[in-house]
Amino acid sequence: FVDDPTRMFRAIRFEQRFWFRIEANTMRLLKEAAATDLVHRLSGPRLRNELMLLLAEKDPRRTIQRMGELDLLRFLHPRLTLAPQIEAILAGISNAIDWWTKRFPGRTLERSLVYFMALMDGLNASAVDVVLTRLALPNRQADKIRIVKKRLASTLRVLAKRRSFKPSQAYRLFAGLPDEGLILLAAKHGSKQVQPLLSAYLTTYQRVKPSLTGDALKKMGLKPGPLYRKILDRLLDARLDGEVKSEADERELVKKIAKL
Repeated sequence: FVDDPTRMFRAIRFEQRFWFRIEANTMRLLKEAAATDLVHRLSGPRLRNELMLLLAEKDPRRTIQRMGELDLLRFLHPRLTLAPQIEAILAGISNAIDWWTKRFPGRTLERSLVYFMALMDGLNASAVDVVLTRLALPNRQADKIRIVKKRLASTLRVLAKRRSFKPSQAYRLFAGLPDEGLILLAAKHGSKQVQPLLSAYLTTYQRVKPSLTGDALKKMGLKPGPLYRKILDRLLDARLDGEVKSEADERELVKKIAKL
């Protein structure tokens, strides 16, 4: 462990994968190494690689719990602990992923990223940025994590307040959240009532588009500018809610909005 601190994480990974128990003397040495700052010697990419491998195991909840027991989570951030709220989210993720894979078998999912987002749930946005910088996560993954961190709490509050949603309201609520964030949302929400709404969004609402485009608006005599976004957003909402059903209907709606 002193020669290569990544062996601490690999020991946990294989212990949990094969249902082993780490031999007593080895565990003593592992705990001694974990109590030092050896892990800080690892580069961000090396630490990230070991972490993501742990989170990609069949049951990441167990590997995370083991890291918590050995106080290894502090090497991601000093304030990161396996708090009860994190454990509750981890318990819900497995059911959410099972539902997702059965309902949407064709949508690829970064399972390890879902669990990583769950770990970050107890940290504020600035602390999450510290972790992302330390681990040097690829921009694609880091962007997903930041979006979810920024939006998930407010999305859950809206879901808690409303019992029903128009298609356009559901679309606006979920649009822009990555699939991994939607899994985490389902896990945190904790109720199967959100699943039909997510299903409708993913199978239907995401595919709805207005017939008219910016070019069409220009040909109608509208000057390009912020009004385009307002009109196109309104057309999409109208399509989703069934207010318009054809291109001709959309043109009439545009005339009313733009007062042509």
